[in-house]
Amino acid sequence: WLGALGYSDFAGSGVVHVTGGVSALVGTLVIGPREGRFACADAWEFSPHNVPFISLGTLILWFGWYGFNCGSTGGMGSASDGYSAVIAGVNTTIAGGMGGLMGLFLHFVRSGKFDVPATCNGVLGGLVGITAGCAMVTPAAAVVIGVVGSILVDIATVVLEQLGIDDPVGAFP
Repeated sequence: WLGALGYSDFAGSGVVHVTGGVSALVGTLVIGPREGRFACADAWEFSPHNVPFISLGTLILWFGWYGFNCGSTGGMGSASDGYSAVIAGVNTTIAGGMGGLMGLFLHFVRSGKFDVPATCNGVLGGLVGITAGCAMVTPAAAVVIGVVGSILVDIATVVLEQLGIDDPVGAFP
């Protein structure tokens, strides 16, 4: 019925990201917040501590996204297949990069400081946002999708904290 409405999910994003995100939210609700997470006066205690690993993990995920998005072409039997794979790769790069820049910008505006973990979350927001339409949108649209994905991750992270929901790795947004 979604196809009849014009919905198309090139790389299976709906199944993968909705299932993973909802599972992460349910898990955080069932387990509950870490001890002292919202009672602690020192927010630094619960800030990310291993920025190199965060960066490495983001880079590994981003690299894997190319296999996921470009590989969803399913083959290279025609020039059209090749174009789909190439545009998926270009749009994946643009959306991830713009998401990272927006994450960096939003954190800087809010705190006056640059933040690598916020940048990494922005990258992931842009990548998640572009996955469904990676081969079906223009690069200009990928810019907008990356920016919007990053903004939504930022908003969701703030809302989760305000609701007292502890998502230590930011898996839900």
